Amino acid sequence: MRWKCSIVFGLIAGAAGVGVQSVVVAAGLWVNVTESLPIGIYRVVHAPITRGAYVLACLPEWAGKLAKERGYLWRGPCPGGVARLGKQIVAVAGDTIEVSDGGLKVNGLPIPRSAPLARDTRGRLLPVLRGRWVVPLNGVWLWAGCSARSFDSRYFGLVPLSNVIAVVEPIAGSH
Repeated sequence: MRWKCSIVFGLIAGAAGVGVQSVVVAAGLWVNVTESLPIGIYRVVHAPITRGAYVLACLPEWAGKLAKERGYLWRGPCPGGVARLGKQIVAVAGDTIEVSDGGLKVNGLPIPRSAPLARDTRGRLLPVLRGRWVVPLNGVWLWAGCSARSFDSRYFGLVPLSNVIAVVEPIAGSH
């Protein structure tokens, strides 16, 4: 069934003229055809921003510019002229985040398949972010558990709460 969903969502995205990336559609729906989140259709919900929530967010401006230059994201309304992206929140205010060559830890617990990569799929160096932080009240840490190759907080760090556009939940597709 996953391949059928991928084809359907790919056709939707292609018809919208954005290739194989996510599409915001009418009526509070969002179609994800990337591995940033499970492939599927999501709806915007009025819910708190909590650990584990799926969200649409804008990258910090420098990371948005890098993502646009490298083709990770297309043009959009976020700082740096880049589109919003979907990710899962893995850490919120008060959580301790540790990024090492071995991977990501949240409150001391290792996250499987989270070792940061040195290079992207085209061999370009990725930003190096290593260390330990406590997430402040005005921030979240984003991650894409569906893909070890995703451009997420392992490379750009904390995302301000003001950059979180919406909480979304899956309604169709792979979850």
